[in-house]
Amino acid sequence: MGNSVKGGIQGLLIGIIAIIILIIFIIVTFPLEVFAIISAVILVYYFRKFDRETKYVGALEQFDIESLDTLSGTDFEVFLGRVLHSLGYQVEVVGKAGDQGADLILTTNQEKIVVQAKRYSKKVNNKAVQEVFTAKKIKKADKAWVITTNYFQKSAIDAARETNVKLTDRDELERMIFDAYDSGLKEKVP
Repeated sequence: MGNSVKGGIQGLLIGIIAIIILIIFIIVTFPLEVFAIISAVILVYYFRKFDRETKYVGALEQFDIESLDTLSGTDFEVFLGRVLHSLGYQVEVVGKAGDQGADLILTTNQEKIVVQAKRYSKKVNNKAVQEVFTAKKIKKADKAWVITTNYFQKSAIDAARETNVKLTDRDELERMIFDAYDSGLKEKVP
């Protein structure tokens, strides 16, 4: 049994013990109807929480990079933000019209990084590199990254080399997700 499942079971047991103590207190001080309502609310909360944690852990343990291909661009940005947060970054999800090329802004150790997130079905071209490089200047960031669910065209690789933009392709993204999982993503995301 994995640590995440043990942690979920321990949390459930603590919840059950708390419920038992609360039940004893309520029985002594309140009428039976109040006791029944409060107990039901508490049980529903804990079972939903346990179910959410179990589903998420199971989903990530069976993670397949192809599942990212079904996300919308916005959902990918949010998911990527959660992954990067679990890797130690403070994350601001900016991505919307007028984001000036920065879908995410990361901060850590006095460093600011702008990220262009591309959930593409085709290889990413150099336009993404140009956008994030511009965002780096506008947002006064230290670094610029493009992260994609696909791969990069040669023009993007060449532009990134010249502008010092870090490129993260599908294979590196998959490794990043599993590193995040090992760092506690399974415990930080409901």
